[in-house]
Amino acid sequence: MQDRARPAGAGRPVPGRRFADVSAALLPGIVHQRYKLRRSIVITSNRVVQDWGEYLDDATMATTILGRLIHR
Repeated sequence: MQDRARPAGAGRPVPGRRFADVSAALLPGIVHQRYKLRRSIVITSNRVVQDWGEYLDDATMATTILGRLIHR
């Protein structure tokens, strides 16, 4: 197979880019459902936690998600 070079910046986050509206709406439901069922969840992010409200475009929802993740 031929090794193809990736374009510069491919796969890197765009500064200031926010979650898509659909993704931002689904994430709290998924986190709440996993919390309620006492199931594990793994979230990775290259963003600092303090900026999650900006990227989700809802600081209250970001706080709620973080509360569910660190509660137990």
